Amino acid sequence: MRLDNRTHYDTAALRSLLCAVHTGEAGHRGRLRTWDTLVVRIRYRRQGNRKYTGHAFLNGRKSVLSVPRGQLDILEFAALWRHELWHLYGLRHRDYTPTVLYCKPESVVGMVEPGTLVEVAPTKKVVSPDDERTARVKSLVDRLKRWESKRKRAETAITKIRRSLRYYERQIPVSSIQPSQLNQRKPQSTDELVASIRERMNGGTL
Repeated sequence: MRLDNRTHYDTAALRSLLCAVHTGEAGHRGRLRTWDTLVVRIRYRRQGNRKYTGHAFLNGRKSVLSVPRGQLDILEFAALWRHELWHLYGLRHRDYTPTVLYCKPESVVGMVEPGTLVEVAPTKKVVSPDDERTARVKSLVDRLKRWESKRKRAETAITKIRRSLRYYERQIPVSSIQPSQLNQRKPQSTDELVASIRERMNGGTL
């Protein structure tokens, strides 16, 4: 099971609760078939009067649990998870017992211990001026390497295109124009090369 925790509650504690309820349920229903690929997302409740909400598809591989901010009641959270877990087992509401259907805390007594979880304040990483300067220099070096690589690829492409232009310049017949109209000097720039080809193709008229 992969836990996608989008709250400030401790991820390890949430995972422990989810696994404890699944272990208790697996005692008589067997291990959930999709447990290894299951994704459980925990996020903060957005709106509404209910503190704990969730959803899951029948026999699905994903469940979303919405919880309140501040503190989390372990029994209420576990009861919500057991409700959604039954959907993942393929059960519909008509198959539920009343305590599981209405997410009653007594439905998970014996699976988890009562208590509360509090949010863990995110730690702000302190970056020293030297570290910040080093990071900026590294970013600039990486950008320079990318642009130099692009320049090298562009130069290679230009060389190949010029080679192809010279090839076609030699293939174009020149009998229809006077020798004096041709620029006998080998073109040095792209503009000269293109002009020479146009001169050969159009008899000296652009």
